[in-house]
Amino acid sequence: MLAANIERIVIRLAILLIVLAAAAGIYSITPNGRAFVEHATGNGSCEPNCGSPIDQAEAALQRSDAKAAKLLAAQALSNEPPDASVDYRAGNVLLGAGDEKAAAAAYLAGERHGPTYPWNFIALGQLYARESKFLDADANLRAAIGIAPKTQFLHYDLGTVELREGLGAAALADFEAELKLSPGYKPAIQGRSAAEAMVGGHGVVAIRAVPSQIPRKTQARPSPNPSASLLIHVLVAPSPSPTPAPSPSPTATPTPVPTITPTPTPAPTPTRIARKAPPKIVAITPQRVKTPRPSPIPSSSPAPNLAGIASDARGYLLGVAQDLGFTRALPAADTSDSLAQLQAKLATTRAEPDLLRLGTGALLQGDLGTAAAAFSTASSLYPTDWQPPYLAGLTAQARGDDASARALFAASARIGGNRPQPFTSLAIEALNGGDVAGALSNARRAAALDPSYEPARFTAGMLAILSADAPLARSELQAAIALGGAPDRAGYFFSQAGG
Repeated sequence: MLAANIERIVIRLAILLIVLAAAAGIYSITPNGRAFVEHATGNGSCEPNCGSPIDQAEAALQRSDAKAAKLLAAQALSNEPPDASVDYRAGNVLLGAGDEKAAAAAYLAGERHGPTYPWNFIALGQLYARESKFLDADANLRAAIGIAPKTQFLHYDLGTVELREGLGAAALADFEAELKLSPGYKPAIQGRSAAEAMVGGHGVVAIRAVPSQIPRKTQARPSPNPSASLLIHVLVAPSPSPTPAPSPSPTATPTPVPTITPTPTPAPTPTRIARKAPPKIVAITPQRVKTPRPSPIPSSSPAPNLAGIASDARGYLLGVAQDLGFTRALPAADTSDSLAQLQAKLATTRAEPDLLRLGTGALLQGDLGTAAAAFSTASSLYPTDWQPPYLAGLTAQARGDDASARALFAASARIGGNRPQPFTSLAIEALNGGDVAGALSNARRAAALDPSYEPARFTAGMLAILSADAPLARSELQAAIALGGAPDRAGYFFSQAGG
């Protein structure tokens, strides 16, 4: 009996040794053996060669491999069966990798695959808003509200788009709805005031259509500028956020509300807001704060990876720069005169201050032709003053004529070589044309001419992010924040740059 038991044990040990030898052979000979064994035993790292294509795409984006991220996202989109949440995640990856066209296509596919899944509608609406395609942004955000009406900040974003469309009553209703969801949210209160002014016939709205992350409620605060900007908040953030938006998952989808979801029509070519009878914008009186240039705060943190926020930083800078008051160069203007009254006064005016004031009034009321004529007259009568060609450049910029804007800003810079405003606007125009190095050079020159000029410091800091220069980004953004009046998200970008 004992011998039989020993024999069985020996046989089992022999079988075990054979199995182990075979496993060792697979491990050492097969090309993928090591990865297979490590995965099977729970050892080793899963990245970058395991998980679903969309998981791998997100991992590639995290390690700043945009090319691999886009390829893997495309692979995820081609997989069957269709999945709206995968479309949404792939769209976010493509957006983070800088391919907005492909991201829009992914979100559109997600809308088809999941008509009661809100996040693709939200993402596409926010993308269209950043591109100034307000009709399409409206359609998508409105559809999202129909699906998930209690999503925080969504009514606010739609209200901001509606203001751009001139729909004051609709905007007022959405700001009121947002304040029920987010009581005391200051940007929504400011938006409500702007909508009330529009509905009441005052016709004065000061807004900036700019991308932004969802802020914590404790971060909502009044803008230091009395002409407060209304931010379009990206509920699906393409870059890290202090308070990320909820990640979509089959279990986290908001309860669907029956709705007829409009499918956005093909978007028109992006145009500047002022090309289509822009809303009137309150003039921002230039205020220069004489504050010593602060020293950058040394950071012991690891060098930040700025690639992940570059697209967001570029879009935000171009967005806030659309505000005619961004460079704080507009003369004080009385917008109570009708356009006919302005034109009558301009016909008999030759004094430079009056020409600039009346031209600015026309500009703020959307009469770009009258504004351009006023500034052209001032330029011819006062050829040694930098301000008339600069204001003419702002008018050309609002009209969408970037070539003329650049020429006028350059002329203004030649005349007033010690003024930071023309160089700041030249930086924005260079960025519009894709010349990041030239843009940063102009912004740094503007900051050197006047270290207390916040728009130049902010612009230089944001362009430093695009140039992957974290120390410069921290230094310039810190200075902009210390000077006061920096756009609302300057602190976020400062922190992402390692501040």
